[in-house]
Amino acid sequence: METRLSDAPNDFFYPGTYDRGKAEIIPIVNHMLPGERSLDFNLDQFTLVPIKVSVDLSATSDRYMWRVQLLQSDRIVTERNWTKGDRFTLLYGVRGVTYSLSLYGWSARPLEYQDCRPRVTVKITAKPGLPVITVPAPSCQ
Repeated sequence: METRLSDAPNDFFYPGTYDRGKAEIIPIVNHMLPGERSLDFNLDQFTLVPIKVSVDLSATSDRYMWRVQLLQSDRIVTERNWTKGDRFTLLYGVRGVTYSLSLYGWSARPLEYQDCRPRVTVKITAKPGLPVITVPAPSCQ
């Protein structure tokens, strides 16, 4: 199989280390990998791992538009919208790092009721092969 790299820089750093100085430098010649080299690698060694999150809706959940937040030390690392009918939303975390999952609900009718900010979080540690994590939607007034 021929691997062609368009607009690649002169050097390409292969993943597999946090330290750029320890990364293997792979030369690119005429936008091609020389010899029998390949950029295939073991997905289980990726630094970032997927975290699938579903929301368990409460009776009042139609009143809000939900945002799933991945937190570390009460800071938002990443967040994504979750839409009713979705099986899950996909976030990414660093392998081995412990996070909290939280929800934020925007009011569908801000003149009638406020946004929903639950205090409950779900703790997880990012690792390959995590099942879908269900976060319960709170009952907000």
